[in-house]
Amino acid sequence: MKYYGTRTNEVVDSVEAILNSFDSAKGLYLPTTITSLDLESLLNKSYQEVAFEVLKPFFDEFDDELVEVLADAYNKDKFDFESIIKLNYQNNYGYLELYHSQTSAFKDFALALYPYLVKLALKKKHSNKKALILSATSGDTGKAALESVKDIDGIEILVLYPNDGVSKIQELQMKTQLGNNVDVIAINGNFDDAQTIVKDAFNNPELQKRADENGYHLISANSINVARLLPQIVYYVKAYLTLVEDKVINMGELINISVPTGNFGNILAAYLAKLMNVPINKLICATNDNDILNDFFKTGVYDINQRKLIKTSAPSMDIIISSNLERYLCLKLGHHRTKELYDDLQNKGKFKITDSELTLLNEDITTVHVNENKLKDEIKNELSKEILLDPHTAIAKVAANKFLNDDIYTLVIASASPFKFSDTIEKIINKNKLKEMINMAMPNNLKDLNKKEVRFNKVLDKDEVLDYVENKLDNDKAFIIRVPATTANIGCAFDCAGIAVALYNEFKFDFNYDGFKIIADNGDFVDKENNMVYQTYKNIIEKYHKEVPENFYLEISSNIPIARGLGSSSTCILAGIIAANINLDLGLSQDQMMYEACLIEGHPDNVAPAFLGSMVSAVMDKGRIHYNKIDVAHNLDFYASIDPYELETKVSRAALPDSIDYKQAIFNISRAALLLKAFEDGNQQQLSLVSDDAIHQQYRLDLIKTKDHTFDLFNKGDFITYWISGAGSTIMLLADRDSYKQNRQAINDLDHLDVRKLEVDRVGLRIQYV
Repeated sequence: MKYYGTRTNEVVDSVEAILNSFDSAKGLYLPTTITSLDLESLLNKSYQEVAFEVLKPFFDEFDDELVEVLADAYNKDKFDFESIIKLNYQNNYGYLELYHSQTSAFKDFALALYPYLVKLALKKKHSNKKALILSATSGDTGKAALESVKDIDGIEILVLYPNDGVSKIQELQMKTQLGNNVDVIAINGNFDDAQTIVKDAFNNPELQKRADENGYHLISANSINVARLLPQIVYYVKAYLTLVEDKVINMGELINISVPTGNFGNILAAYLAKLMNVPINKLICATNDNDILNDFFKTGVYDINQRKLIKTSAPSMDIIISSNLERYLCLKLGHHRTKELYDDLQNKGKFKITDSELTLLNEDITTVHVNENKLKDEIKNELSKEILLDPHTAIAKVAANKFLNDDIYTLVIASASPFKFSDTIEKIINKNKLKEMINMAMPNNLKDLNKKEVRFNKVLDKDEVLDYVENKLDNDKAFIIRVPATTANIGCAFDCAGIAVALYNEFKFDFNYDGFKIIADNGDFVDKENNMVYQTYKNIIEKYHKEVPENFYLEISSNIPIARGLGSSSTCILAGIIAANINLDLGLSQDQMMYEACLIEGHPDNVAPAFLGSMVSAVMDKGRIHYNKIDVAHNLDFYASIDPYELETKVSRAALPDSIDYKQAIFNISRAALLLKAFEDGNQQQLSLVSDDAIHQQYRLDLIKTKDHTFDLFNKGDFITYWISGAGSTIMLLADRDSYKQNRQAINDLDHLDVRKLEVDRVGLRIQYV
């Protein structure tokens, strides 16, 4: 498939269209051909099968790879897998609920596929560059983009959102985002400002040059990019097919579609679906009090001069400059006219089309302005039917009401879960009713957001952001790796399972440093020969046949006690491997880095949870690591009783017998089958059982000098069980969270013990560029 520029008619292939969102005149790309679909042949097909038929003409360069990435993108971990989309039928209308997904917003449908298309494009171009995604969000795009690319090798992302311009839950979703390759910034401005910054970045030759020099390819995750826009066509096609399959309409029967519209991408995707043979009558463009689109479709004048952005209850639609309108104009009026109009917009802040052109635009799209009072009333009205709408969907429904008397079925786009806007909705409806509905239906990804760690708090002025991006590009050689402690050898799980806990070592690297220097806050191991981080770094580089650079700066902040069985050596090994991978661009994947660390450590029980967070069981086999991560139950408390004396691994290993009786092995193996499930469920009876051990604990207990005092604590408090952590001298105590006060008192009574309460680290290793 070829694509042409909306302002230049420059023709490029799909790879270039994905990797370079703009033509040379700052226009967008459109496919040269819109292929008509045979809808009959798509009946009763899965979402993935329909997606393949819709998208293969647009991305024909990817051939069979498209089938594979569609299976990965639209899987049961990201979507409600039975149908992917859901239709909530009423009388002569229905809601297309596009929020049963990993971030509870319609943006997931395109963004789930987006990073795979980016990686395929880079692969086709034979590029070794990393993709740096820049994305502006008015609320939902940011979280969906962050979630879609988190921890994907070769991709980093920076999301910009307007400070005080999104809902509280949308903001928390972004600020608590997990992943080693994500970054989030609030800007003092609105969405249009954020989007302008992103566009300026792509049209800044100096920034592009700097990105190239530092091994990055800048790319957008907004719908200005064809890899974001085109996958949205699929759910319109699938929705129409579902209406036919459910006998709501007959094949070929026309429908109306009402779309809450801000940046014009979602309604443009519906228009493209119409061009592909989906029988659509009216496309209803529903706007909020920022109604520049409604004004334009009524008057033919698009004027951004003196127009102030209004903050509304539907923040994702608080937009004045609707980027995808340009594509619609180009499809209707051609690229020459589009360039004239957008030159006027740039030079005069407005453009005007002729009456005949306006008539042409209104053939397919009808706009309706919905004010705040009407959207609030609609939320109340639909609640009487036990339907809870978010503000954006309510706007689409109000707009649809004008056409419900037609003898045509109307599809209302439900773009986000109402629970993402509960702070707004609770001002409109009865709070007790909302609380009741939240308790019944709150999506798991939105639960307990206020209890998650806030990772991103940066707020920048608009003119500071590009400088931040430049520093991010320049300073990928300066970063901090933060690695959690781990507790392993948990009862029966000898050398194969561990849990990450919130105690950390931090390693600050700066490969811009001229010379060699290691600083450690404890003063230990600051020379090349004895520093485990440096030796790992050096050995990995040499293993992959690279020359070890002379420049090396490392600053270690060590908070994990050395040689106490809490994984301090794993933190050093992982830091060394990751530093080598980043500095020398070794291209190692997450699994490869974990495997290399396991080879050095000798087993995966500390390495895997330190890297991945939470609880992980892992084995090494045939040159790779296999692992299973589970989330430890939130009702469990972990206490570490840390012996004041170091216990070296070789001493701990030497205490073990040369062989064990087969009954002892069976004793451990039988319990290991229950281990992960017991920690996931918080099953106290089984937790006590699985922490029994016949292989190592009985032989090592006598090496721990404070064991008797720790057992005094165990007996005095209310603990479930205990185990010796790793090969060290720490004894871990496990308790129910409700027994915290009793256990805290027992610890206070035995104040000569070093006992620390440790939360489970559910994130794992983090990298922060500085």
